[in-house]
Amino acid sequence: MSRPGPTVKSLMEALEGPVHGLVSAPRGLDALAHSVVVAHPDDPVPPGSLIVAPTGGAEAVALAERAVRGGAGAVAVPGTPDDGLRDLDLAVLSVDPALAAT
Repeated sequence: MSRPGPTVKSLMEALEGPVHGLVSAPRGLDALAHSVVVAHPDDPVPPGSLIVAPTGGAEAVALAERAVRGGAGAVAVPGTPDDGLRDLDLAVLSVDPALAAT
């Protein structure tokens, strides 16, 4: 039986070059990720999406916290992720900073 859409794992594999690593995945990598969205602090967070934070630090943590509440599948953070991201109930990926700038 096939899955109804791409998973966080399949998106990681598709973005192999820009994804530098997996920071945490408390629920695993099988969450559906229907879209990839570069989200700024005040943007809506679509459920079931992989959110790309345009910056790191406190802004990325605040965006990731909203992503958890909004039902996102994962968040991708440019560069070295803040330690506060490791405690969230969400898959967190470290990505090339150039990916977030698009």
